[in-house]
Amino acid sequence: MERLSHADVSCLDQAIQRYGNMPFNERTELSHDAAWKEAWKVAAEDEIGQSRMPIKSIAGTLANAQEIVAHLDA
Repeated sequence: MERLSHADVSCLDQAIQRYGNMPFNERTELSHDAAWKEAWKVAAEDEIGQSRMPIKSIAGTLANAQEIVAHLDA
């Protein structure tokens, strides 16, 4: 704790107040986007139950997705 600034501690306290008692499913819905959901679906169908989250899937969730994907393809 001594390494954290007052602002750090304040942010952590606010996050704990806001999300600390939130049900797991609700927190997951807030914190996991379409790229995660796609990877989860693929993993469910995979024989080892794991799937990578492709960077283009992550980029596809951004407001400027086309620009980012074009940059990745360059």
